[in-house]
Amino acid sequence: GEYMRLTDTDLARIIARAVIRVEEDTHLAIMPTQMEERLPFEHVQYENMGYMRLTYRPVASVESVDIGMPNDVTIFHVPLDWVDTAGLDKGQINLVPTVVANDASGQAVTGNGISLLVWLCNKAWVPSYWRVRYTTGFVDGLLPGIVNDLIGTVAAMMALSRLAATDAGTTSASLGMDGISQSSGGPGPNKYGPRMKELAEDQVKYTNKLRVKYGTRFFTGTV
Repeated sequence: GEYMRLTDTDLARIIARAVIRVEEDTHLAIMPTQMEERLPFEHVQYENMGYMRLTYRPVASVESVDIGMPNDVTIFHVPLDWVDTAGLDKGQINLVPTVVANDASGQAVTGNGISLLVWLCNKAWVPSYWRVRYTTGFVDGLLPGIVNDLIGTVAAMMALSRLAATDAGTTSASLGMDGISQSSGGPGPNKYGPRMKELAEDQVKYTNKLRVKYGTRFFTGTV
């Protein structure tokens, strides 16, 4: 019988599924997505220049950082000039209040005084204090090589799994005619085993490297 053949459409669907699988397994965002996150004020972090760790990574850009109330009323727009973005890959931002800014009413707040923020020095923790809007994922499809490699590895495992499931080859077969018999043997679907093992090892390797690069905690799934 004929073995299953994967068309370009099949491969496109497999790659799309592989992207979703990698996002789930790594807790990274592959496709650019707009996020809004509420974070508490923590005094220890504030003493370290407003250190914040965003949930979704990598962060491509930060659109706004606001100080708000639990009822979503914004009381202060943090100027983007204050936002240090050196650690965006790991979802880290720091606030460095060194320039003139305006509060939510448009009144000037100087970087030296920051009168609206002074009262925080006596607070240990304030819930839902920061509201951050940001874009997570890789913009314009510019994926790092290791992310590309991981997606390709997962896609290859999915493709081989489909081929193995439909491969009609059997491990043994016999033919008899007029008292004469002939037997033949072959690996059948198991012929994909060695390659699947190599791909699984590559998946673990790439996943571990991404864990270090983006500082996320993740789990390696199976196909």
